[in-house]
Amino acid sequence: MPRFLAKGYRSGAENLHMIPMTSGTERYEKQFGVTAVEMGYITPDQLVEALRTQIQEDLEEGKHRLLGQILREQELMSPNDIETVLCKSLSHPSVTSRH
Repeated sequence: MPRFLAKGYRSGAENLHMIPMTSGTERYEKQFGVTAVEMGYITPDQLVEALRTQIQEDLEEGKHRLLGQILREQELMSPNDIETVLCKSLSHPSVTSRH
């Protein structure tokens, strides 16, 4: 189970800037979610709800889905939106924000 280092812990949707202390999928997904919020594709509350769904599935069903899959299923992001956020989260400078 990954451990997280919280920067200025606050409860609720404001606590989006937790930095995983492990590398791998967990860190990538956190960056994806924060990037999606920063780019205006989803709200902080929508991210929290998607993370809640992800964690609940992990715990109850032993199944792990990526945030992009969950947000797509909830019709909050299109495949093109997800691709744009992925490119941005991988620091591709050619991607611009939705704002």
